[in-house]
Amino acid sequence: MEPEQSIAPPSPALSELRTVPEAQSELTNIFPTLGALEWELKVRRREYIEAGAFFWVAGRILLHPARFAETALKIGTREAARRAARTSQPA
Repeated sequence: MEPEQSIAPPSPALSELRTVPEAQSELTNIFPTLGALEWELKVRRREYIEAGAFFWVAGRILLHPARFAETALKIGTREAARRAARTSQPA
């Protein structure tokens, strides 16, 4: 039996990537400040990397906007379910 390998999404074109400030300006409804987006990346960096949404190129952090948004929604759905389960438990 062969070891299980991680299947990463195909790499996007460099032209599809955005700097963190550029990405934040496209996501102001969710991350109203640059600091809010930077905090999200600090806390959930691994998930964004695994989703193919976070890259380190030439010493700069770059994000793939579509993959980032998709991953943020998955994280948000999971967090909402976790919180709902916690609040629905009897005291």
